[in-house]
Amino acid sequence: MFASVTRLEPSSTYRTLAAISIAHALLILLLWVGMFYFDFSVSGRAWLVLALLWLIWPLVLSLAQPDRSPTTLVHRPLGAG
Repeated sequence: MFASVTRLEPSSTYRTLAAISIAHALLILLLWVGMFYFDFSVSGRAWLVLALLWLIWPLVLSLAQPDRSPTTLVHRPLGAG
C-alpha cells in the first residue's frame, strides 16, 4: 500500500552546518542572558550581524540537505515542511 521511500543519511557537511547553527543560537542566548543578568553590553552592529545570520541559517540548511527538492527549498524556510 505504501511505497517504500529511501531517505538519504545527512552528510557530514550538513551535520557540521547544523552544529554551527546550534552553536550560533547558543551564542545569541548567552549574550542575551549576559546583557540582562551580568550587565554585559553588545554593540548594535554585533546584534545586527547576529540577527542577519539567524535569518540565513534556514536557507543554508535547506540548500545543504541531501534530499533537497524545489518544494523543500520553499517550504522549509517558511516552516511548512
